[in-house]
Amino acid sequence: MTITVKLFGAFRQYATENPVQLELDTTATAGQVREALRAYTHANWTNFPDKLIDASAISTSAEVLRDGDTINETELAILPPVSGG
Repeated sequence: MTITVKLFGAFRQYATENPVQLELDTTATAGQVREALRAYTHANWTNFPDKLIDASAISTSAEVLRDGDTINETELAILPPVSGG
């Protein structure tokens, strides 16, 4: 199935397209989305820091997912950590 991943925050400075389209099995988990996005970044984005993917959350429009959660939607977002002051 095709998963659309919307990019926010620091991801936008590296992205050549937003959102990103990923092809995954229909039984994919959030962790598999994370790894597919990592492979996509290695192939398409220059100097992208892997640690940003590791520190970011995968979410639906309603909830943040854990890596073992099965994907039931075709539109997700990756949310980088934020800080403020």
